[in-house]
Amino acid sequence: MAIVTAMIPAGFGPEKKARFISETKNALCEAFDLIPMAISLWVQEYEPENMCPDAAKKRVLIVYTTEGKPDEQKNKVGQLFDQVCGDVFGEQKGDTFVIFKEHPNSNVCARGVLKTMDPKPPINPYRSQQ
Repeated sequence: MAIVTAMIPAGFGPEKKARFISETKNALCEAFDLIPMAISLWVQEYEPENMCPDAAKKRVLIVYTTEGKPDEQKNKVGQLFDQVCGDVFGEQKGDTFVIFKEHPNSNVCARGVLKTMDPKPPINPYRSQQ
C-alpha cells in the first residue's frame, strides 16, 4: 500500500497531468511490486507566487507506505520518478526528489479500523503473488 502526493508547479495541461499521474502510479507499482489498487496518488499544484524560485524547479514525490521497504525498491522509485518527469515534462523536468514516510500498521486505520485490529484479511497487494 502507498498513499502518494506529487508536488509540481501549476501550468501543465490536463493531458500532461493525466500522463504524469498514470506513469507515476505505474512506476510505483513496478518498483514496489504492487497492484494499481494498492496505490493512491494525488497531485498538488502550486502557483509561482506561492513558492520560492528554487521550489519551482523541483518535482517532489512524498510516499507514505508501510515500513520495511528495501533500499533497492526505494531507489528504483527514485530512478523511475526521475525518468517519468523527463518523459512527461521534457525540458521542464526539473530536479526530482522522493521522500519516503514509512509507518507500522499500528499507525494506520483503513475503513474505520486500525490495521492491526482488522479482522477482515487484506487484499494481497503484490503483483508477483497474484
